[in-house]
Amino acid sequence: GLYTAVVRHFIATLLPTATAEQSCLAAEASDERFELRWHRVIERGWLHALPHRTEGLGLVEGIPLSFDAVKQGDELPLVASELVDAWTQPPTELTEAQLIEAMDRNGIGTDASMATHVSTICERGYACVVDADGHLLGDG
Repeated sequence: GLYTAVVRHFIATLLPTATAEQSCLAAEASDERFELRWHRVIERGWLHALPHRTEGLGLVEGIPLSFDAVKQGDELPLVASELVDAWTQPPTELTEAQLIEAMDRNGIGTDASMATHVSTICERGYACVVDADGHLLGDG
């Protein structure tokens, strides 16, 4: 609960700094460049108290150490290759609350003007208000 979160956060402030190293493995095959980037935890430090933060910081603790043995100029065997025909996907739609939160976070408008901004966004056709099933509400 809340007490546990507060205690964990306090304990984290007493622990040493967490450190990580960034690595990149780049390879070329059939005139295509491939990159694998990762951050490996070196010292967990305050992450001992807040382990859930590891993923949010993009830290990985399971990258095989065998990647460290790869040196520039090494030739790696191509084990498999697959061509996938796919398209990027649009981001998920924002709820009105998420839109207002993003506007607030980016310094757009004031508390008093938020409703007016949302209304203007809808009137200009930049967005529309829908119900939970995606059906238009009101005038659209």
